[in-house]
Amino acid sequence: MLDGLLWIAKMFESYDWCYCVTFARGLDKPEMLRRFGADPSQAVLLPFQDERLWETFGTSGDSDGRRVDLEDISPFVQVGYCDGWAFAIESVSAEGTRPEVLRAVSVGTVVVSVCYVGAKALALFSYAEDGVLVAQFDPLVDLPYGDDPSGVLPYGDDPMRLLPVIRQVDIEREDYVETMFELAEKIGVHLPREVVAETLLLSAGVVPLLPPSPE
Repeated sequence: MLDGLLWIAKMFESYDWCYCVTFARGLDKPEMLRRFGADPSQAVLLPFQDERLWETFGTSGDSDGRRVDLEDISPFVQVGYCDGWAFAIESVSAEGTRPEVLRAVSVGTVVVSVCYVGAKALALFSYAEDGVLVAQFDPLVDLPYGDDPSGVLPYGDDPMRLLPVIRQVDIEREDYVETMFELAEKIGVHLPREVVAETLLLSAGVVPLLPPSPE
C-alpha cells in the first residue's frame, strides 16, 4: 500500500487509548464541526494535539483545567480540510463511530471513519452516505475472505455495497489497521502528513449527539 494514510496509524502506534479519524467529502470546516455536535463559534485554531486542547475542551468535573484521567476527558475534535475532504481527528474519543454522528455528518455527502482502541486492540471502519450508515465493521473479524461474502459486514443498511472496494484490498494480512486506511484510500480519501503537522486545526469540544427518540 502507498503510505498515503498509514502515517496516521504510525503517529498513534504508541498510544494506548482511542483515536478516530473521520472524513467527509465536500464539507467545509465549520460545517464539519456543526455536524459533529460542536459549536464553530467556540472553536479555536491550535496545532495537532496541542496541550491546550485538554485545558480548553477536554476536562470535565472538578479538574480546574488540569489534565486528568482519560476517562474524565470530554470529547473534542480537530478539523481540517484537504483535497476536497474535511477531516476530524479525535485523540481521546470515538464520536465518529456513532451512528447518530455518521448519519448527521453524511447528509448530502460521503463519510469514511477509521477508529482504533489501542487498550483493547479493537478496530472499526465505517462508511455512510447521504444520511445512511451503509456499513460498519471490525476488519479483523468481519471482512470477507475468499469469494464467499456470507456472514460478513454484519452492521449497516447496505453493507454489501462496499464489497467491490473491499476486494481491491489485500485482507489476508495481519495488519487490520492498515487494511482500514487502505480502504479509506480506495474510496478516495487523501491526507498528507504535513497538512496535519504544519497547519493549525479548527478545534472544539463536542456535545454528543443524542440518538433519535423512539416513535
